[in-house]
Amino acid sequence: MSQVRRSSVVRLVFSLLVMGTSLFAVDGIIEINQTAALAGGVTSGDGAGFPVTISGSGSYRLTGNLVVPDANTTAVVVSQVNVTLDLNGFSILGSTSCSQTTPGSSVSCTGTGSGKGIDASVNNVTVLNGTIRGMGNDGINLSSRARVEGLSVISNGADGMDVGTDSLVVGNRATLNGSEGVTEPA
Repeated sequence: MSQVRRSSVVRLVFSLLVMGTSLFAVDGIIEINQTAALAGGVTSGDGAGFPVTISGSGSYRLTGNLVVPDANTTAVVVSQVNVTLDLNGFSILGSTSCSQTTPGSSVSCTGTGSGKGIDASVNNVTVLNGTIRGMGNDGINLSSRARVEGLSVISNGADGMDVGTDSLVVGNRATLNGSEGVTEPA
């Protein structure tokens, strides 16, 4: 291999290594983790820190837990239709803690706030396979024609999940949330 070609290959490899922390996986899915969240740039208009703003249709996948700094911080905001977010077995974690003194008694939460795990005001959002725990407000808040499957929403300050009309909610677990487990927003 000539020196010029070798130098070009080295530059290409180096460029790929130092590119942004939000990476496209081989299958076209955009990967999100704590480092990407803090750096920003996951999609156009996503600033550094939380919330991670998903402003492009497509598929996204967590490659690690997302930990928000306080009960007033939302982890992920989806602002575009036709988004799939696969938590990939990972968690979105906040600082709120909920408990119940005896079975059947009301749930009491400490450290509540305005932060949500996933907040989407647009239709056709799918969230799969993971845990949302300890958010100051709702664990997940989705609009109409959503799909929520394989989630555990635990110890969130308000509802575990608010899911709009014409939605599919399958195989989820909602426990010890400050209000309801699964509701339809008013």
